[in-house]
Amino acid sequence: FRRVLFRSARVQAYHAADASPVAPARLALVLEQPDQLSNLRMRLLPSLQVLRSPWAVLSIWAAHQTDGEVDLSRLDFATPEDVLVLRSEWDVQVLLLPPGVASFAQALLGGSALGDAAELAMREVADFDLSQALALLLRFRAVADLTMNTLE
Repeated sequence: FRRVLFRSARVQAYHAADASPVAPARLALVLEQPDQLSNLRMRLLPSLQVLRSPWAVLSIWAAHQTDGEVDLSRLDFATPEDVLVLRSEWDVQVLLLPPGVASFAQALLGGSALGDAAELAMREVADFDLSQALALLLRFRAVADLTMNTLE
C-alpha cells in the first residue's frame, strides 16, 4: 500500500501544475522585516507533497534504483521515514526529511503562518531546526510565493 502511495506521489508531482519558485529579490524583501517573519505565509509549489510512513519507504525505493543486485540486509524496514516529493523543472525529487520538517511542511501546505508551523514542528520534535527546514525548502526551490499577514 505504501509503495503505491509513493509511486502515486511521484506521478502526481510530475504532472502537477507548473509554478515558478519565489524570486530571490522577493525573498530578500521579506527577510528585511525579521520582526514579521512569524506572520509570513509560504505558498509551496503545487507539486510538493509530504509522505509520512512508519516504514523505510524511501530507503527501500532507493535500494532498488540500481542496475545491480539489491542488498537490503542493512536496511531496517521498521524505521519511520518522512519524505518530500516535488518536481524541480522536469525532474521529480524525493528527499528524506530531517525530524520535524514533515510537520512543518504540512502546516505550510495547510496555510499556516511560519511561526505557527514552526511551533507545531517543535511540539513534535523538541530540537526542530527551523533554519535547516527553511534552507531545505529554499535550496530545492520549493517556495512559490511569500505573503505577510500583519493582521494576526
